[in-house]
Amino acid sequence: MNKLSLIAALACIGAFLTSPAHALGRQDASAWEASYNAEAAGKLEAALSALSELPSQQRTGYLADYRRGWLLYRLGRYAESVTAYRSAVGKEPAAVEARVALLLPLIALTKWHEVAQVCEGVLKIDPENYLALQRLALAKFSSQRFAEAEALYRRILVLYPSDIEMRAGLGWTVLRMGKQAQAAALFSEVLDVVGSHLSATQGLRAAQGQKAQR
Repeated sequence: MNKLSLIAALACIGAFLTSPAHALGRQDASAWEASYNAEAAGKLEAALSALSELPSQQRTGYLADYRRGWLLYRLGRYAESVTAYRSAVGKEPAAVEARVALLLPLIALTKWHEVAQVCEGVLKIDPENYLALQRLALAKFSSQRFAEAEALYRRILVLYPSDIEMRAGLGWTVLRMGKQAQAAALFSEVLDVVGSHLSATQGLRAAQGQKAQR
C-alpha cells in the first residue's frame, strides 16, 4: 500500500467510525445508512446524493461536510472536496480530522503551498501529528525545499524509527541535496529490511550512479 492509499484508507475508516448511523440509532439515521450502503456497493454518486435527504440541520453540519469531502475526493472532484473539507474545518476549528482529510484533495491537486499551510495548522493543534509531519515533508520535498524536508523526515524518524517509507523519503531528499553517500546508506537500510522495496532500489541505483559519475 502506498502513502496516498494508506491515508485514504485511514480517512475512510475515520469517516465510518464517526458515522451518525453508528451513533443515532433513530429514524434520522436512514439517510446516513443509505449513503454508507451505497458507498459500500461502489455507488459513489448515490452515496453523495443520499446526504441531501438528511434533516436540514444535519445536512449543513460538520459531519455532512466531512463525509461530502470524502465522497467528492473518491469521485475525483478534488476542488469540490477541498471546499467541503474547508467548510468542515470552519465548523470545528479545534479539530484535526477534517484538516488532515483536507490534505487528500490538496495533494491530488499538487497544491504544495496549501498542503504546507494546512499541515502547519494541524501541528499548531497537535505538534506531533504523524500525518501532518509526513505530508509537510512531502510538500517541502515537492517544492524543492530539501533542507526543510530533511529536517522533517529526521524528526519523524526520531518518533518512528522503524518507518521504512520515511527512511526512503529521507534518502531521496538527501540525494537531491547531492549527498550521495548518505542517500545510498539510507536506501541500503531500507533494503536490508524490505529487499523488494521499489523506491529504495531505484534510489540506491541513482545514488550509486551519481556517485560513479562524480
